Amino acid sequence: MKFGYGGYQVNRIWALFVTLGLLASCATKERVPRELDDGLQTALPGSQQVDVNVLNSAISQIQNLQANSSSLLHKSKRYSGIDSLLVARGNHLVFERYFNQQSSGKPHLVASLGKSLVSAMFGRAVDEGLISGPQQSIYDLMPYPGIKNWHSGKETLTFHHLLSMSAGWECDDFSDRVQSCINLPAVPGYPYKSLLDLPLYARPGESFRYNEGAPAIVVASINAASGILPAEFFRLAFMQPMQLRNNLFDKQMLTSRDMLKFGLLFLNNGVWNGQKLLSEEWIKKSTTKQIAPGTDKPEIGYGYFWWTRQFSYAGKQYNGYYAAGNGGQFLIVIPELDLVTVLTGSNYNDLTKMFQGMDIFEKYVLASLKN
Repeated sequence: MKFGYGGYQVNRIWALFVTLGLLASCATKERVPRELDDGLQTALPGSQQVDVNVLNSAISQIQNLQANSSSLLHKSKRYSGIDSLLVARGNHLVFERYFNQQSSGKPHLVASLGKSLVSAMFGRAVDEGLISGPQQSIYDLMPYPGIKNWHSGKETLTFHHLLSMSAGWECDDFSDRVQSCINLPAVPGYPYKSLLDLPLYARPGESFRYNEGAPAIVVASINAASGILPAEFFRLAFMQPMQLRNNLFDKQMLTSRDMLKFGLLFLNNGVWNGQKLLSEEWIKKSTTKQIAPGTDKPEIGYGYFWWTRQFSYAGKQYNGYYAAGNGGQFLIVIPELDLVTVLTGSNYNDLTKMFQGMDIFEKYVLASLKN
């Protein structure tokens, strides 16, 4: 009886190890992301020289809280608040995972990642001849009377200064010591006059200070130049030709796949599936460092509503650029590596956790590249 019982236990244990081995095998098996007839091409990771095992090792460290699940099961996980991870290489989506009840068809708040898409809208307005370019005066499209604090420098304000966050206004949306750039008194008939009336703390172009007022004025200027409401401009310029599921101006939400599409648009110098939507000139200009943002990382710069950065991979430095938003939204493009990555998250107003997405990109996504 003892022998039989022990043998039964051994068989059960052996069966358990076999099951675990099969599960591990399934976990590392390649799979092609689903084709959704949305304009994205998909492929196996290995076909584009991406190691799925490395990416799966990242997945094993991401909390994935489902409905009615216990948080105790996830305390050992390294990353929390990550909602999606998508990787494209060779113009193919090769890896797509969602967490925390997110899905491919569920739109996600983009937050300030949307500023980079506003930059694309501005580029399209320039390409269409509606705006002459970044060097055009903002007052051409904002002819507000009696601008206050009109002193040396303020009259030189151009779209270049707005797009590079170097307008010099005495406001800051990330400091309690200085007034906000958007929570200002309304002036009837002139919605942005309070912002334009602010004194300057520096001449335009001299100093970087991130603010929410600049993109608002850029959007309003595109509206003034085109005579088309922002949501309709976005629909005609990008949503319709790129088969986007959502409009940026509908609650500032897009699916992760649609964010990825913008990365591929920029990777391909403004061409989406054979259709030219942006000029190569604008792609290069907007993703080139225009100003130093004053961080403690000299490899980081700021273009036209895009962050620029040098990334380390295989002992070399590669120039890239990325869009970033509160909560951990990242759209990262490294042209030399033919790589586009999207991470979304829900770590709102937590800078430490927000940058977990960038940590995953540097430690796992870059490490997954085979060449």
